[in-house]
Amino acid sequence: MLAMNTRLLEITETVLALPIDERAILADRLFESLDNVPDHAIQDAWTRLAVRRIEDIKTGKAVVVDGNEGLDRVRKALQK
Repeated sequence: MLAMNTRLLEITETVLALPIDERAILADRLFESLDNVPDHAIQDAWTRLAVRRIEDIKTGKAVVVDGNEGLDRVRKALQK
C-alpha cells in the first residue's frame, strides 16, 4: 500500500470524522470519479461478450424472452 502524504492524512482524518451518511455520499462520489478512468481490458471483455451474445441470438443458440416473461420466470424460480 502506498504511504499517504500529510495532506492526504489530514483529509482522511476529517472525512472519517463525518457522519456515516455524509461519508457514504462522499464515497459514492469518489467511486464515480474512478469510472471515468478507461480500462481497456475490461471494455474489450465486455465487447467480446456482447458480440458473442449477439451471435448466439442470430444463430438461435440463445432465445430472446420478453422482459415481463423473464421476470415472471425469475419470480417463480425464487418461490420454489
